Amino acid sequence: MKYKYFMLKRSTFTLILIFFFSGLLIFPDKSSVPDYSKGKITEIVKCINNPEETYAVYVPETYSAEKKWPVIIAFEPAGRGLIPVKLFKSAAEKYRYIVVCSNNSRNGPWKDIIRSMKSVWIDIHQRFSINDRRVYTTGFSGGARAASLFSQITGVEPAGIIACGAGLQEKLNPSQIKGSFYYGIIGFEDFNYKEFQRLVPELEKAGVRYCIDYIPGIHKWPNEDVVNRAIEWMEIDSVLRGITKEDKGRTDKIFLNSKAYAESLIEGDKFYYGVLYLKSITKHFKMILPVDDLEIQLNMLIKEKKFIQFRKEENDRYKKEYQFIGNFKKVFSLLENKKNMRFGLQSALNDLRIRYLLSIDKKKKRSFNSYWAKRLLYEIAIKANRFSSIYSDKKDEKRAILFGELAAGTEVNKNLYNFRLASIYAVFGKKKRCIKIIKPLLKDNKNLMMYIVNDPNFNEMLKDPEFMKLFINER
Repeated sequence: MKYKYFMLKRSTFTLILIFFFSGLLIFPDKSSVPDYSKGKITEIVKCINNPEETYAVYVPETYSAEKKWPVIIAFEPAGRGLIPVKLFKSAAEKYRYIVVCSNNSRNGPWKDIIRSMKSVWIDIHQRFSINDRRVYTTGFSGGARAASLFSQITGVEPAGIIACGAGLQEKLNPSQIKGSFYYGIIGFEDFNYKEFQRLVPELEKAGVRYCIDYIPGIHKWPNEDVVNRAIEWMEIDSVLRGITKEDKGRTDKIFLNSKAYAESLIEGDKFYYGVLYLKSITKHFKMILPVDDLEIQLNMLIKEKKFIQFRKEENDRYKKEYQFIGNFKKVFSLLENKKNMRFGLQSALNDLRIRYLLSIDKKKKRSFNSYWAKRLLYEIAIKANRFSSIYSDKKDEKRAILFGELAAGTEVNKNLYNFRLASIYAVFGKKKRCIKIIKPLLKDNKNLMMYIVNDPNFNEMLKDPEFMKLFINER
């Protein structure tokens, strides 16, 4: 079952939680006074033609309008433009890219994403000297889907797409991005991991040039080292396209960096993924460097027993993951059905096999089975939290609480889902339950009151002396 996370409508409160936890275009002349400083990040630049649309930007110290500059256009699912701009700053300065990210574009609705995309695209041409042959898009989660749609919206095909934590927009055919180099980044514990398992053969069939970087971690922006790798691949691709002149020293260094990374995976506990990365290297670099020895090594590694065995295990996990998701769908349907619903947290936990998944996830030694279990737990948590919010809005107390307890019962992203459960308890007047959850949260989060005040569900609790005493004691 496909869940459209990126299409969810987010309230202001939800965004606060995210902060807390975890055709042809005719451009006017570039005579406007710049709202940025070279070599520094500017968090808010107002679009000239639409001041309500803003973006964060980093402009390299050496920027000059005398030449055309490559640009990275980022999309952030919560409109936090500063995050990707900071993340890409180091690579942008090193390789001379301008980096921009909308502060308005979020995880939907699409009309808002499209408006922000067009506004930023027009504005950067008004302010900067942009090389339209070297436009790169990137994004995380729903932002990655937006990045994949850039050519469909602007009519300009990006030279490369760096997709973090999600693949293509749902209805986009891989053949529609054939002109772009696709660099996918996905965490082993990311609930969208299985999406990349489906995507790879589709990219192959469509003839898309790509590399997938499988990394440790959950559904979040990758770190600086990972995005630096992605930019290095875009640098090589620009040489292959004949857009930029090859710097032999730089090419060799990037090649050695990529090869060393693949070898570190092969020699460590991610042998299978190291081999896949090595395969991408030989395919991508062979037009400008001799890789015969590497291809011989690759062919030997692919024939090794542990590669074949892991591939089989991975296929089994993939099938089993979809079986679990099919079961989740059935259970959630039963919980929504008022006539034959088996009400009760324990029976729901049993039906969803949450304890079984937790037993695998909690093993001291992390393994690919652990990653598999974590992905499924996140799948349940996100869906349950969504249903909890829906039933809370409908004033359906039983279902709102049950789904909230299910989300918290997965034990993933504990602070977030426990806070959301406390919020649900609060709106239905379950004071004792609410206080029980808020107490431990206070120990880790000294600014919790700010988030409580911004959540209307707590309005009545804020008038309660017993509840307010919690915060007096903390001081």
